[in-house]
Amino acid sequence: IYAEFYRVTRVDLRQIFLSYLDSLAPRLIKLYRSRSGALGGEIQILLDRLDER
Repeated sequence: IYAEFYRVTRVDLRQIFLSYLDSLAPRLIKLYRSRSGALGGEIQILLDRLDER
C-alpha cells in the first residue's frame, strides 16, 4: 500500500503516519496511566519500563 500510494502521490505515507503517531504518544501514555482495572497492573509495568529509557 505504501509503495502504491507513494507512486501515485509522491508522499511518504509511512513517514506521515509515524509522525502523527509520535504526536499522539504523550496523550496515549497519559490515557494508559489513568486506566484502572484488570489491565492496569500490566500496563503500569510496561509504562515503568518505558520510563527507564
